[in-house]
Amino acid sequence: MQALQRIPAFLKSNGWLLLILCWGAFLRFWAFYDIPFVLDEFSALSRLSYHSFSGLIEQGVLPDFHPAGVQAFLWVYVRLFGSTPWVVKLPFAVMGLTSIWLMYFIGKDWFGKQTGLLTASLATCTQYFIFYSQIARPYGPGLLFSLLALFFWKKWVIDKSRSFWVWLAWILSATAVAYIHYFALLFLVLVGLSGLLFTRGKRLWGYVGSGLLIILLYLPHFPIFFHQLSKGGVESWLAKPGVSFVPDYLGYLFHFSPLFMGIMLLVLAMGLFYPLKGSNKVLAWLGVLWWVTCFLIGFYYSVYRNAILQFSGLLFVAPFGIMGVFSLFRSRSKYISYSIGLILLTGTWSLVQNRAHYEMLYQSPYEQFVKNISALDAENTAFVLAEEEHILRYYARQYGVDETRIIEANKHDLKTLAAAIEKLETPALALGLMYYAPQEILAYAREKYPHLLRHAKYYQGDFYLLSNSKKAVSPAEEGYFEKENLVEHPAILFPEKAYGPSIEVYGIDTLVKHPLDRFSFSAEVSRTDIHARGALVSALMLGDSVLDWQASDMIFLDSAMQAKQYHSFQLKKELLRQKETVLQLFVWNTGQDSLSVHKQKVQIRHGNPYLYALSHDF
Repeated sequence: MQALQRIPAFLKSNGWLLLILCWGAFLRFWAFYDIPFVLDEFSALSRLSYHSFSGLIEQGVLPDFHPAGVQAFLWVYVRLFGSTPWVVKLPFAVMGLTSIWLMYFIGKDWFGKQTGLLTASLATCTQYFIFYSQIARPYGPGLLFSLLALFFWKKWVIDKSRSFWVWLAWILSATAVAYIHYFALLFLVLVGLSGLLFTRGKRLWGYVGSGLLIILLYLPHFPIFFHQLSKGGVESWLAKPGVSFVPDYLGYLFHFSPLFMGIMLLVLAMGLFYPLKGSNKVLAWLGVLWWVTCFLIGFYYSVYRNAILQFSGLLFVAPFGIMGVFSLFRSRSKYISYSIGLILLTGTWSLVQNRAHYEMLYQSPYEQFVKNISALDAENTAFVLAEEEHILRYYARQYGVDETRIIEANKHDLKTLAAAIEKLETPALALGLMYYAPQEILAYAREKYPHLLRHAKYYQGDFYLLSNSKKAVSPAEEGYFEKENLVEHPAILFPEKAYGPSIEVYGIDTLVKHPLDRFSFSAEVSRTDIHARGALVSALMLGDSVLDWQASDMIFLDSAMQAKQYHSFQLKKELLRQKETVLQLFVWNTGQDSLSVHKQKVQIRHGNPYLYALSHDF
């Protein structure tokens, strides 16, 4: 009876926290059985089929760019519980939900209840925190253990706890962080160095000792760390960050929603009018400083060494920067309840409407490609899906599609794909292209199948149904800009003349309608030597400075001496905004052979606005 009487008091004291946790669970577990694997998850699962732990490390961890922790966990977990998507994702979603509670608890401990509630409410409804708790990758665990490490770090360093168990918990949670993600490890190093500013006397020896123990526990991972470090970054598929990284990051954090951003500005304005008296300003500034420093180190390394910086890498430190900002708020302010309600409502609304989170994430392009072809006439339609072979087989079995009827070639090998299409005899072609596939293949395919019957746009991929006999295409699909260079006689290139005549396009900043719209440059080229080589080049110029340079090697099928060549490319958003630039497109005689350029043309086509929808506006 006494327990029942305590319920109203408990709800009054913890009502907002319970609402936030229930809200967070709802957003993370909505239609949980229907969430498909993403590419990173397929990659991780494909590296688990090893009978020994040493095989897992050698074949499943060393080729990757992440520490061994999560991959080792999956190796055991999948063996015990299977590889059904929702089963694999479940512990990561639980860790993501637990992280919300920890953000509240840490915010409350560091600055007060109001900071904990505001931080937890923002993490509850933003795609940044939701997505990374819905995939079986290092981000959810890295966030959880980063929060745990910082909780025990504060207890030992700032609160001067004398408990051996607090000291041990700091060591173990920090070690776990080091085994999970390298950006989380970077954050941990910054935290460890910061702790030296707060410890003196005998406690300093205990703190230094904890650091040495963390290093000792991490020693078995050193060979993996140095092996992966020697490979550099992931610049083969990740572009270097530009000046737009920060506004894009903040825009992503607030769903690129003017409403959500406006509400957050209003909430922060309330904090300025009702500041928290006696707030721990040192910890507030530390949280923001950690956030900014992790960004600056990642940005500097990415620009001057090798690209590594992504939004995901800043996930582990983001809560502490957010706490630092929210620490402005005064305890018991009546505006806290209004702020929490506004954050949850506008955050959830923009998650569903602006970000289309459940539509994007719950609709795998790999699955949709196979699902689309399963409904087509296999006798009259050829299937070319330029995607990962193991993923293709996974969904082909699921939808009962005969794998032998699908042409799957190396996703980076344009010549193999073009040769496969050249040999087709069906009246229609179903073409599935992931974002990493050579986009020139669409142009080669439309040489043989010029009529577009259907174009489905997905997050990370495009599906095309092409025909050689029927035209049913929207004019918008054919492009909104076209320019040719008309020459009376072919331009002859020889060893002393490496570059052909160029097409020049002016006013790029006003011409391109969307950052993901795609340029397509084509040239009719003939050669006199079967070994002759060349490339199609695009160069964005500002005066004498080259702002962007891209090229596609020419391919000649079946020893052909003349062929139409293609170069498909996009320009970075910040370059599209640059005024007074000139886009030059030309043929480059890379082999210093004899080439003839007969005709050149450039088009701009509407791109797929959802291609990078998870981290970009669309």
